[in-house]
Amino acid sequence: MHRILAALLLSGFLGGCATAPIAPPEAIASNGMNALSLFRGAGFVHVVTDLYLPGTAAPGLPETYACPDAATRIRIAAYPPATLPATDACALIDAAARHAQQWYPERRAAYTALLVPHGTRLNLRTRSLRFRVPHLTLAMRVYESRARTEANLVDLVAHETFHALGFAAGDRGAVDERTAYYAGLCTQLAVLGRIPEAALPGAPLASDNTDVVESADAAYRVRREIYGWLQDGEIRAGTPGGEHMQARCRDLPGAPATAE
Repeated sequence: MHRILAALLLSGFLGGCATAPIAPPEAIASNGMNALSLFRGAGFVHVVTDLYLPGTAAPGLPETYACPDAATRIRIAAYPPATLPATDACALIDAAARHAQQWYPERRAAYTALLVPHGTRLNLRTRSLRFRVPHLTLAMRVYESRARTEANLVDLVAHETFHALGFAAGDRGAVDERTAYYAGLCTQLAVLGRIPEAALPGAPLASDNTDVVESADAAYRVRREIYGWLQDGEIRAGTPGGEHMQARCRDLPGAPATAE
């Protein structure tokens, strides 16, 4: 499980910006969580993100980079050792965001991507208040495998973009975890041309946290639904499995007309 959606609530005007450690759920997948709580009022969207990535190494100071050529507003914060070039991360996040934004073509989001090497621990809470345009801060694992890193990054951006833009648009269907997991997978296929097995959603988890359980159950359901389409360890565009996946993407509720 890459992430959970903590809550979608209507609220009055909320302000402030701060970061603080959080207490992660008792049961959590090894690749951590990005848990978004969203509130809106008077045209503003307030986003609180709880970020937790397990690990043993302490994070150093990140190098920051503003993506200059992206159509989307993106800021990169790469923790050492930085092995994924910021320019490559910019291009992937921009492509993933633009594809996922097709679910809600009148909406846009801004992004801060925290690139965290595998084995490094990250534990913080971020807050953002923006008019109409939610600002998403997402913690992204950087693995030794470049393919796994790219798949995780694209999937995470698309999944959370679906949730956040749907909430900003007032769509109650945006809380649906199954559709959000498919948004991530469909965006992987569209942007990268493949979905590696390592990037499939995970397995059920036992936890007292309802959000963790619901998200994990949805992830495992999606995994079961598409697992048979894998061929040689991936679902690739142009193969029978890829064609099945593209058909599923087209059939999703509110799917973009250009979904492939």
